Amino acid sequence: LLVAWFGWGRAGDPEQLTWLVGGYGIVASATAFRWRQAWVQRVAGLLLLVAIAQGVVYGPWQIDASRSTLWLLALLSHATLMGLMATVAGLRRVDARDAVLIPSAAWSLGSAALTALVIVADSMLWSRAVPTGYVTWIALILLNLAWACNSYTFFAAFQAALAVALMVFVDHRLETQPWYVSAEPDWLHPIRLQWQGIALASY
Repeated sequence: LLVAWFGWGRAGDPEQLTWLVGGYGIVASATAFRWRQAWVQRVAGLLLLVAIAQGVVYGPWQIDASRSTLWLLALLSHATLMGLMATVAGLRRVDARDAVLIPSAAWSLGSAALTALVIVADSMLWSRAVPTGYVTWIALILLNLAWACNSYTFFAAFQAALAVALMVFVDHRLETQPWYVSAEPDWLHPIRLQWQGIALASY
């Protein structure tokens, strides 16, 4: 706790909070797998979120990007890791599924949903472009959860997210066209709607 209190948010991670908390998270997750304790896996998910956020946003895994981009990468990385844990748990016995799969899937879905909310808020409040790669990443996380949890609901969410990613990709391809830039409002332009319709029909 002292290391987390004094080390959180410090550039370069001089207290090695990333590795310390990440190590605790891995040990906690291994304990949850071994002793089939759901609450331990929930704690492991929290520890791994703190470690990944510290490492990506402030520490050794930081890249040259804006702070908001780093937070999105941290959330998506955490969602991916927890989703993979859910997949591994789904391949094991039923007691492991109940103790590890459900908490891991909940963490994965929560981090992915928070990422989607941040992306939507940025787009609506600050008129920032929706990143195609992030939406596709969220779709793949949902696909993994659909397989791990054997859930038609997650698969339907994956299809919806992939359709959104396809529409965003089409918009990014069209936004350099003069007619698209000058249209008011551009999202109602007939040519744009035609291309969106073609993309969705092919999907």
